[in-house]
Amino acid sequence: MPELALESRVDYLEDALMMLARQAQKTELQIERLAFETKRFQNEMRVFKNEIKEFKAGVLIFQEEMKEFKDEMKEFKDGVVVFQEEMKEFKDEMKEFKDGVVAFQEEMKEFKDEMKEFKDGVVVFQEEMKEFKDEMKEFKDGVVAFQEEMKEFKDEMKEFKDGVVVFQVEMKEFKDEMKEFKDGVVVFQEEMKEFKDEMKEFKDGVVVFQEEMKEFKDEMKEFKEEMRAITKDMNKKWGDLANKLGTVAEDIVAPGIPFVIKRNFELEVDELCVRRRKRLNHRIREYDVIAVAGKYIFVVDVKSTYKSRYIKEFEQAIKDFYLFFPEYKQYKLVPVVASFNLTEEIINIASSKNWLALHMFGDYLEFVNIDRVNIEE
Repeated sequence: MPELALESRVDYLEDALMMLARQAQKTELQIERLAFETKRFQNEMRVFKNEIKEFKAGVLIFQEEMKEFKDEMKEFKDGVVVFQEEMKEFKDEMKEFKDGVVAFQEEMKEFKDEMKEFKDGVVVFQEEMKEFKDEMKEFKDGVVAFQEEMKEFKDEMKEFKDGVVVFQVEMKEFKDEMKEFKDGVVVFQEEMKEFKDEMKEFKDGVVVFQEEMKEFKDEMKEFKEEMRAITKDMNKKWGDLANKLGTVAEDIVAPGIPFVIKRNFELEVDELCVRRRKRLNHRIREYDVIAVAGKYIFVVDVKSTYKSRYIKEFEQAIKDFYLFFPEYKQYKLVPVVASFNLTEEIINIASSKNWLALHMFGDYLEFVNIDRVNIEE
């Protein structure tokens, strides 16, 4: 019996030790987890302290900025008070000016009545001028249309920027302008008095002018008949010239290319092609003149009148050149634009792209921008 009791107590102690070991292991895990959580909390608190520090610094900066803003607003309020006083003075000046204009309006009313009588006398002259305008319209239709020539110029000149200014500055400028305007009205009133006297003389002169215009109409009628004959002759000549311009590359540029290359680069032209045309993958490329000289191949784009829109077309053709003619890859490509009369705009664009510009002077060709182009690049 005592042995069984002892064995039972030993088993109990072993179970208690095992339970105690498991409890210790569990406690150790809990301690490790607590240490990890504590470390993470410390890191979070360190970050939080840094954020609080940055926030305090930001608050100080904000307080300083608000102080500056309050000072600026105080100056602005003072400026507004001055501006209001100036506007009050300006209103008083404008009232005086308005009263002065009333008298001027009455004088102008009398002048309008006089001009109305003169206007009635001009009606007959206007009807005669209407007939003359109709005749001139027919003559104008026979002259080359000016609108097409000016279209490109209008596109180039069509650039404009608007700016906005502060209201107080605008009002100050407006006040200055109105002051000048008031002074100008006085001068204008005196000028209008002189103008009324001049208009009286002008009315007398219109009678003489009407007689001169009658003689001029007769002269213009004879001139129109002469111009019809000249236009007919010029149309024939332009037709002949248009047919000739179709062969500029063959008849003028190509024969002169070897000489202009020899004169400027001391190179002999080994190969010269005109209207070189090739089809590749359903695409067709044609180059007006191709000249091989030394290690270079000169590719020339010829136009009777070279316009800026042709630049992009030629630029694409240059990019495609070696694709269509791989046999020339060993030669350095030199682009050339050629025409009877190249504008300064075209010459500048060509120079900026390191292209040569070929111009016709009298009966020979010359590179007009050779001093601005380096064919070695």
